[in-house]
Amino acid sequence: MTHGLPLTGHAIVTVEGVRPASVVVLAGCLLTILGSTGCTSSSGTSAANGCAHPTVTASTKHTIGVGAPGAPRIGPLTFHPYPYTQGYPLKMLIHAVSPQRWPIVLRGYRCSDALALRFRYGGGASDQRGPFSPDALEALGVKAQTLRPLPSGEDHTGYVLPTSPGKWLIVVTQAGASVGALRLDVEP
Repeated sequence: MTHGLPLTGHAIVTVEGVRPASVVVLAGCLLTILGSTGCTSSSGTSAANGCAHPTVTASTKHTIGVGAPGAPRIGPLTFHPYPYTQGYPLKMLIHAVSPQRWPIVLRGYRCSDALALRFRYGGGASDQRGPFSPDALEALGVKAQTLRPLPSGEDHTGYVLPTSPGKWLIVVTQAGASVGALRLDVEP
């Protein structure tokens, strides 16, 4: 099944086999907000709306096991954050419930001020000893994390690096089009 996902007030991009997001955060807007605030599209949509109306939400209060009913899902992937401890990388498994046929890119930011969220997949952050200062956490990861395709049943194992508790938005894109957004409520 193919769904059209609006990226601006005028353009439609289709992504094969993906459920439409309830809100689409503009790809161009993301590049702007990773270092600033107040990004608005030509249609008047604020990037902050993604935090208020994400595709799915998750909390770090309790671990969500792989295969758990109600695990937050975007396209073929479910998201499984572990409990949060301030000053440490936050482990989050990303599980392919069906084949992930194309690479995806994760980008994110803190909802309160658009501070960039960093990611570390494909290399261990656990080999580092903490606690870390917010600046040190930022140095451990990247702003845009590309995840390779996966067969059904396999996991991307890695970390998101929030610098504080709060609401953080993770935007999932494929081939430049938004697939969905996960609001991660980071709570100690």
